[in-house]
Amino acid sequence: MDCAFKQLQSDDGEEKSLIDLRVDFFMIKFTFVTRNREFGRQMLREMVFPREINEKAKVHDQRYFDILEGYFKTAQERGEISTEPEIFYLSVPIYLGLLAGWYTGYLGSLAEAEEGMRTLFNQAIGGIAK
Repeated sequence: MDCAFKQLQSDDGEEKSLIDLRVDFFMIKFTFVTRNREFGRQMLREMVFPREINEKAKVHDQRYFDILEGYFKTAQERGEISTEPEIFYLSVPIYLGLLAGWYTGYLGSLAEAEEGMRTLFNQAIGGIAK
């Protein structure tokens, strides 16, 4: 996972849209978590429903939140999104929902997961109303 973290930190987001940055970010994590089904299932259980609060895990999570926050700040500066921060909070539930879909058999491939992620992130930013 450290390798994935380094890849995320080195990614030059100036040329990519917020959608592309978020999809890249979460697909790196998605691929890692789903590579070994049982390991991923156990890891998710501990991440989402830990037995006790783990300060070390919070520090680890903050590293990822800082990357996401940078993506959103860049997108705001470019005028790609409004200055409303609420959209930031939708990223993790979308990711967790797609992981649940993977582990329950609703998503059959990484390509399908990526397509679903892109669609949901687009809807979160652009809305679903016509």
